[in-house]
Amino acid sequence: MRDIDPSLRREIESLERFLKVKPLYFDFDEGVFVWLDTRLIPFKEVYRRTGDYRRVARAIVDMEIRGAPAIGVAAAYALALA
Repeated sequence: MRDIDPSLRREIESLERFLKVKPLYFDFDEGVFVWLDTRLIPFKEVYRRTGDYRRVARAIVDMEIRGAPAIGVAAAYALALA
C-alpha cells in the first residue's frame, strides 16, 4: 500500500477530509488499516489499527466491523495488506 501512486493518494486523502466520522480508512503514513470499533458505539468512539490482514479478519468475525459495505471495504484492505 505504501507504493500507491502519489496522485491517487492525494485524491483519496482529499475525499477523506469531507467525512466527519471515518469508520474505515487506511493510514498511508503508518501503513495501517484503521476502523471504528462498532461494538462500542454509541458509548465510546474507539479506533483500532493494524498492519496485519489476520487482525482485520478477526475484527470482522468479532463484529468490530459490521455491515456489508464496511465488511467489503475491510476485506479489500486486508487483501492489500496480505
